[in-house]
Amino acid sequence: MSPLTQTHRRGIRGGGDRDPLYTLRGFCCFGFLASVLEFSGPASCQKSSFSSMQGPGRREPDGLALHPSTATNTNGPKESTNDEHFNLLLQIQQLQDKCAYLAGGTDGVQLAEVLMEKEEECRMKDREIAVLHEKVEGTLGVVAEMEKEKEVLKGVMRQQESNILDLTQQISTLRRDFTGSESLVASSRQEIAQLQVSLSASRANQEAAETATKKADTERRRAEEVITAQELAMEGLLKREKEHQGRKEEAEVMMTEVRRKGEELERQLAAAKREVRELKEKLKEARLRHA
Repeated sequence: MSPLTQTHRRGIRGGGDRDPLYTLRGFCCFGFLASVLEFSGPASCQKSSFSSMQGPGRREPDGLALHPSTATNTNGPKESTNDEHFNLLLQIQQLQDKCAYLAGGTDGVQLAEVLMEKEEECRMKDREIAVLHEKVEGTLGVVAEMEKEKEVLKGVMRQQESNILDLTQQISTLRRDFTGSESLVASSRQEIAQLQVSLSASRANQEAAETATKKADTERRRAEEVITAQELAMEGLLKREKEHQGRKEEAEVMMTEVRRKGEELERQLAAAKREVRELKEKLKEARLRHA
């Protein structure tokens, strides 16, 4: 609500106060019409006074006098028209004097200047409020973009966590396979020991011993091949475990970087929110000053 509207409403509720802006808004049209008629009317209408508009200790205002023909009406419709004309001039002069009285002696030109100044101030305040609105909208847009970036980073963090869980599961599977390979190697070694015992016990029978020896050699070669294969598998598993460990460390570094960026974005978001609050406070103060 503009100051002029507030002043007008105060004048209506209070039965008409002494605010010059309200006085001008209520009677400026009558003052202007009276000024025009005062300069264009007959000379007999100039420089009379109205004792009914006198205030205690105040100067009697100059105004329009009642034409002598308004005292009696004996000349037909033409004189009646003149009576109505000068009665209208009388009412206009009374309203003009009342306007000057309520304004404390301020003339209409000064009141118009005050009104124009107030309206210019209102326009300036409206422009300031529009600028503040634009700043607030821009800041809210930046905050929205930062929120989107934060959500994207959260998605990346969730994806990295999922990848880390997958790598952990793969490492657990490889460890279980490695444990099974160790059990197989131990079993093969036990078989070799048993074959050696059998070979020592069957020396009495050369053929049986040779057969047992050949069989033992064959089994030993197979066991050695299995052991070699298991050792190679173990080396491969160790190599893959090292690779997974390196990937895990790399993922941890990436997680640390993502967290750091997330914290930085949160700080920027907090700063933007503070700026929004400050702009809202400024907007509120501007509205209060405008009101």
